[in-house]
Amino acid sequence: MSNKLWCWHLPDRMLAIAGCTWLAVFIVRTFFVSVYKIPSESMLPNIWPGDWIVVDKAGYGSVLHFFGEEWQTPKLRKIKRGDVVVFHFPEGDTVYRDFPIRNYYDEKRWCKAGKKETSMLSEKVEIPIHYRIPYVKRCLGMPGDTFEIKLGRIIINGMDVEEWYPVKRWYHIYSKSIERVRESMAGMPYSGLKPWKGHHVALLTLQEFNQSKTLVENGIVDSIRNYYETWINPGTYPFLNHKPIPWTWDNYGPVYIPRKGDTLSLAGEQYYRYQRLIETYENNDLRKEVDTVWVNGRKACFYVCKQDYYFVVGDNRHNSLDSRNWGLVPEDHLIGKAHFIGWSHDVEVACWQKIRWNRIMKGVK
Repeated sequence: MSNKLWCWHLPDRMLAIAGCTWLAVFIVRTFFVSVYKIPSESMLPNIWPGDWIVVDKAGYGSVLHFFGEEWQTPKLRKIKRGDVVVFHFPEGDTVYRDFPIRNYYDEKRWCKAGKKETSMLSEKVEIPIHYRIPYVKRCLGMPGDTFEIKLGRIIINGMDVEEWYPVKRWYHIYSKSIERVRESMAGMPYSGLKPWKGHHVALLTLQEFNQSKTLVENGIVDSIRNYYETWINPGTYPFLNHKPIPWTWDNYGPVYIPRKGDTLSLAGEQYYRYQRLIETYENNDLRKEVDTVWVNGRKACFYVCKQDYYFVVGDNRHNSLDSRNWGLVPEDHLIGKAHFIGWSHDVEVACWQKIRWNRIMKGVK
């Protein structure tokens, strides 16, 4: 009888176990840990395309969606300078219906600058925070900081910041035998060696650059030099009345990063510098008539920030669209901190054919 009773209740027990398992997975993925696949090269050499990063979400105040409403989890700890963070793309609030990965606002900036004809893509749609594409970058500018880049060096509040993690940069390579250079760099992943204006350029970390100096000593390469970006991008933050700002990826700023409680002036160019912050990220009705600014129907000369903001940059410095391009990351867009790589495979082949075993469980620096 007892065996029959056990068999009779087995389906109920299985359903209960399955339900508890589903609930446990839901709670863990919602409040504590999530996994994200990396599709791009913007975080080389620390995170490769095809890596799946495990992200700690607990206590970072991420936005969740339940019962048709957005809820923000309690913020118990802060992102630190140098952390690799995952966040909802700030300019992802508006996208093209048929091409959601294209940045709608960047398209508008390029058209405004006369660098591109008016886009003929499909209609635009608005996207809530929790549905926006997750991005991963390194947080370098904290709330209250003044961020700047001089000849590729990160400057925070007027002081050089020592970067303890490897960073990819472009280098000029001058050689008469580029095939020998190619052979010598075969062991350097994602070097990106390619011709450029009569010579070649390569993406190298400082360690790889020091290793490649032996190519000069052995006569394979005539010289290897630093490359500093000189091109002025029409889509460079901050957007001062939609006019291109004369900064480059290697000589950028200074930019002040607002923090909660900061009082921001709305006079002159400051209005355009913080327009999106006030309108979109802090949900205010903002308009300007000649020299008069109105916030929620009232005249205003100043605005007090409601949350903290962050400045994030990719480790692949010349191959990353980040805060230099689209601006600040609001606190309520943060998802969490990347901790380690849970899975990795070559994106060019099927995942079971070229698993990168040496990267699995590797910590994210």
